[in-house]
Amino acid sequence: MKSVAFAVGLAVWMPMSVQAQSASPVTKAFTDCLLSQAQKGSYTSSDGGRSAMLLMGECDATWKAWHDQCMASGDTDGNCTLKAAMLAQSALKLLGK
Repeated sequence: MKSVAFAVGLAVWMPMSVQAQSASPVTKAFTDCLLSQAQKGSYTSSDGGRSAMLLMGECDATWKAWHDQCMASGDTDGNCTLKAAMLAQSALKLLGK
């Protein structure tokens, strides 16, 4: 249920290219991993993005698949990494961390 709320919440402020990706199974797997791992760890959304980057590392396989999909859509490596970090940060905020 949280993954549905997560996706809906992202649609409000994420760029259109990320919104289009949000419907994909790859994005669902990545966001589900982010939410699951964020619940397990002592992450926080208030450490300047450090926790978001660590969280992405916990979801390495799904992060790589998501990154590949992002790059295939024509985006740059830097933009794809930034978008993934925004997803991770959003997961932390959604969970009140």
